[in-house]
Amino acid sequence: MKINFRDKINAAISKFYKQAEVQSSLSLNINTRGKVLVVDDEPINLELVKKYLSLENYEATTVNNGLDALAVINEAKEQQKLFDIILLDIMMPKLSGIDVLKKLRETFNLFELPVILLTAKNEPKDIVTGFASGANDYIKKPFHRDELLSRINTHINLRNAYIELVDQVKDARDKANRAAHAKSEFLANMSHEIRTPMNGVIAAVDLALSEKVSPKVEHYLRIIQSSGQSLLGIINDILDFSKIEAGKLELECTPFKMDELLERIVGLFANKMSEKGIEFLIDYNPLIPNSLIGDSLRLQQILLNLISNAFKFTEKFGIITVGINIKNYEPLKEDVVLNFFVKDTGIGMKPEYRDKLFEPFTQADVSTSRKYGGTGLGLAISKQLVELMGGKIDVESEYGKGSHFYFNVNLKKQMVYEEYDKSIPNELKGLRILAVDDCLDARIIIKKYLESYGFNPQLCSIPSEALDKLQKNYFDLIVLDWLMPELNGIEMAGKIRKELKNNAPIILLTAFGKEIEKSAAEEAGVNIFLTKPISPSVFFNAIMHVFGKEILKPIEKKSQIDPMLQENRETVKGARILIVEDNFTNQEIAKAIIVSAGAFVEVVNNGREALSLLQNRKFDIVLMDVQMPELDGYETTQLIRQDINFKHLPIIAMTAHAMRGDEEKCLSAGMDAYITKPLNQNILFKILAKFITVSRNIEVKCKPITDEIDIDMAKTELGLDDDIFKEILLIFVKTNQDTNKKLQDAFNDKDFVVLQKLAHSLKGSGANIGAKRLHSAAIELETACKKRTMDPADNSIPSIFMINELKDALNQMITFINKLD
Repeated sequence: MKINFRDKINAAISKFYKQAEVQSSLSLNINTRGKVLVVDDEPINLELVKKYLSLENYEATTVNNGLDALAVINEAKEQQKLFDIILLDIMMPKLSGIDVLKKLRETFNLFELPVILLTAKNEPKDIVTGFASGANDYIKKPFHRDELLSRINTHINLRNAYIELVDQVKDARDKANRAAHAKSEFLANMSHEIRTPMNGVIAAVDLALSEKVSPKVEHYLRIIQSSGQSLLGIINDILDFSKIEAGKLELECTPFKMDELLERIVGLFANKMSEKGIEFLIDYNPLIPNSLIGDSLRLQQILLNLISNAFKFTEKFGIITVGINIKNYEPLKEDVVLNFFVKDTGIGMKPEYRDKLFEPFTQADVSTSRKYGGTGLGLAISKQLVELMGGKIDVESEYGKGSHFYFNVNLKKQMVYEEYDKSIPNELKGLRILAVDDCLDARIIIKKYLESYGFNPQLCSIPSEALDKLQKNYFDLIVLDWLMPELNGIEMAGKIRKELKNNAPIILLTAFGKEIEKSAAEEAGVNIFLTKPISPSVFFNAIMHVFGKEILKPIEKKSQIDPMLQENRETVKGARILIVEDNFTNQEIAKAIIVSAGAFVEVVNNGREALSLLQNRKFDIVLMDVQMPELDGYETTQLIRQDINFKHLPIIAMTAHAMRGDEEKCLSAGMDAYITKPLNQNILFKILAKFITVSRNIEVKCKPITDEIDIDMAKTELGLDDDIFKEILLIFVKTNQDTNKKLQDAFNDKDFVVLQKLAHSLKGSGANIGAKRLHSAAIELETACKKRTMDPADNSIPSIFMINELKDALNQMITFINKLD
């Protein structure tokens, strides 16, 4: 009897349907519960699983081999209708389930596309292979309907939870990106607002230092200058904190002098330490090379942060020591590792607060923020800066006794520079020196310095002990601290001179020195008065000075002015420059800097005024502020570029915006270059010289000098031969030797009648000799004078630009004539 297997299969399926309909009658699911792909080479398995799934409202797709399965999955991916789960048979021809699974895991992770393996194989090694290939679950054939559906439902729920979590993360990331963008905009605006007054402070000090002032005033100006530059550097870091967060802060690598860096730090803190009565010490190993290469501004910033914290948490009459050491120093090696520390006798901290000390926006003890203030950002920035310099930072602290911060950085030596020669004359070797200071740390540092010079120091902590030593022993030099118990340094110096009749040189050290104390010290017989903290070179020079020996000659400081600055200033001389700037202080600063180079400057307050002026004036270059009312710098530049006449006019962004992307934004708007405020004169004149040269070259190509001076045409029209015409030109030069001075004087005196007559005269003579530019400039000034006469209240005309234009045209003509054969 022939058995019809198809009929048996259909009968089994029908029976299954009847059973399943009864079991599913209690199901409340109406909508599709998920999309399932079933992959099996057995037709009956496909049909059976498909029926199970349909009765539970799953949407099932079936394929009978691995290759088709991959094709169906790729198509679903392209249509963005991916399956929720795959039921995958292992044993299939051509491409096994394991091979399909491995392919899937190259694209999808466990949670994106869960896979349940279906197989009759149940050996441990088969299970391990399945999970190792990326299976989520494993069901052995024959499987029970409820078990299959339960596992499917569980993995689809996990997948949905994963997708929901991914969406939440994406939403949170988008919100974070929007917040970061808003923060960047805020920081950019804040940058502008903070840097604008800083521009005024720093640039005004630069201008003041170019004037002749007393040494005392110059000293104060240098402190303002140094403090302003340091503050600006810190502002730049804080305002561009996004770079630090992203780990993209870039370090400079420039030459600097360690003693100069320490002098700047001392200058910033000396007065504050004195007012609070804090002993401020510098413990500087004399072996440390002075001429180094690295990012001195960032190094200074780290030290400023640590010293500021020490100062903040150290009570009156405490001690703060800044130290620099070097280990395993090799004179011939270029790389050096310096170890820095800042130690204080302040309040210290409890152990539980140390772990979060270097986290941003935190205080070691939040209760201290009310008393001491601070954002809690300084140490976090310092930590990242130290790590960028290849070092590490840490702290030791004991509550109630103080803190000791220490870090190391990698730097390079300037191999082309020689260090100070601290060798002493033979006759001074082994000098017996008595040093008296009640501060143990100060005594240790003084002893270290003196021994490094080759002297023989003896130390005392109290004046009575020192006076006893002086009665019994001979000393070549006496070093006294000023503020000590029993006797202060000045009183002790008086006793040494009057009672002991000792004439040994005396050096007085004080952390709190003022002019009145200095005067009293001199009267008491003190030879040299030094203010703490003292550096090794300053101390050495003082000792050499009292013995009449040659002091250390500091290596000539590298000029802060670019060697090309003077050449660039010469290029700018005579240029016509338009400054577009809404801030009055910035206007005055920029104008003063540029006028000092001999350029002609016109200033307007906003973009609209600039557009109007450009229609009536000729300029070699425009300095354009970015943030202005009415029309900002971007809009103004775009409008200028729409005029074909200004296609090659150089426009330089002059802005306080210093965030990442600001330069690109300026260049995209049509500007030619970008300079940040506060203005650096080296950079400013370098850019001006570059673009003024380009502008003049373009001008020469487009408009030759013969368009402004056409002698041949003038000779032809006048009908004169060369000799007679040359005589006329020489007479023109002779009669106009003082004309420029007369023009300026008349303008300064607001004598517009005289100014009009001078312009009228130049108009006629300029036309006669072929000086077209002179003729045009004279007409413009004459017309303006006439308008001013009719409307005396109009202070805008004639302008200084008209005067300068006419004077420049006259100079051009005279120079041209003098060069003729």
